[in-house]
Amino acid sequence: PGNRARRVNIKTAPREVLNAILDDAGAVDAILARREQQPVSSPGEAFSGLSVPPGLQQQFDVRSSYYRLEASAIVNGVGKTIRTLVRRDGPRRQSGQSGLLWSLVFLEWEKEGGAELIERGGGALDEDFAGAANFAKKQS
Repeated sequence: PGNRARRVNIKTAPREVLNAILDDAGAVDAILARREQQPVSSPGEAFSGLSVPPGLQQQFDVRSSYYRLEASAIVNGVGKTIRTLVRRDGPRRQSGQSGLLWSLVFLEWEKEGGAELIERGGGALDEDFAGAANFAKKQS
């Protein structure tokens, strides 16, 4: 955080974001093709052999700090969906603990009625969970 420059994760940026920054459809296609073949470990690897100016390349990284989280649940026949934008800060060590501790800073929060992710079958739902959700929905 602070005044640190924000960069776009070259490993996860969608086509639209890459197009907006690079304004070069050929370079964007090449980067997306490389990502499909194998994960890129650095922006330099993603841009290798492409004529993308260094100033544009410096806008990318291979780490993310911002995440959009979505969750849906049905409890007692009532469905709810939440969406939040979080910033990951850290890592830092906590005294007396092994490993690293990350903090999430909630930047935006939205809650709505209905279990949208379950209803549309989105996300990585386990078949048993989806079946239980559909059963609960029929019971309400």
